[in-house]
Amino acid sequence: MDLQQIKELLDRKVAEYNTQRFIAKDPVCIPHRFAKKQDIEISGFFAAMFAWGNRTTIINKSNELLQLMDGSPYDFCYTTKKMICKNFYPLSIVPLMDTMRCILFIFFQIIIGNTIALKVPLIWNPGLL
Repeated sequence: MDLQQIKELLDRKVAEYNTQRFIAKDPVCIPHRFAKKQDIEISGFFAAMFAWGNRTTIINKSNELLQLMDGSPYDFCYTTKKMICKNFYPLSIVPLMDTMRCILFIFFQIIIGNTIALKVPLIWNPGLL
C-alpha cells in the first residue's frame, strides 16, 4: 500500500466512524461528553481500561466510574485522597482492576499535583519512571 492508498483508506474510515450515530454507541462517547481537556484525557483513559468485550458494558462501567467521580474526573483525581480507592471495589468487572484503578488514581494525583493542570496530552515516556 502506498501513502495515497493509506490516506484514502483512513479517510473512508473517518467518514464511517466519526459520526454521532457511531460515537453514541461506542466507548469513545465517554470523553466526548466533556469540554475540559483534563476531563477528556482522564475519562478516556479510564474508559480505555474497560475497553474489551461488549461496548455496552464498557460504556455502562465507564458511566458507573464517572458517577463515583461526581461527573468530574479531573476534579476527582485532583482533590481525592488515596484512601478513597476502597470505595471502588464494587465496580470491578475483572480481577485486579480495582488495584489498577487505585494505582492510576495515585498516578494522576502525582501528575496533577506536580503541575497546575494537565497541559499536554499524556504521552508514554519511559525515561520519566
